[in-house]
Amino acid sequence: MSQAEPASHRLTSRTSLAVLGAGVIALGAAAVALGQDTNWDLRNYHLYNGYAALTGRLDRDIAPAQIQTYLNPTLYVPTYLLLTHVPPRVAAFVLGAIQG
Repeated sequence: MSQAEPASHRLTSRTSLAVLGAGVIALGAAAVALGQDTNWDLRNYHLYNGYAALTGRLDRDIAPAQIQTYLNPTLYVPTYLLLTHVPPRVAAFVLGAIQG
């Protein structure tokens, strides 16, 4: 039989939330420190698919983002709105915090 672990050694829910919150803030800050990324995928379909879904261009443009044009654009709408409506540092923090 193993003995029960003392209460002082268990992480409380408050401590767990504090560690989680610190991690989210740290990773959001790290994304800001790394700077804005303008890679091919971001320009090619992450932004375009969100834009096309909101403006009704999905059925007008013929594969502007190659095969990625046919991915479900629902995922890209919030990213497009975030990147086009808030300052780049805020967007970097939010995306870094979510992904972190």
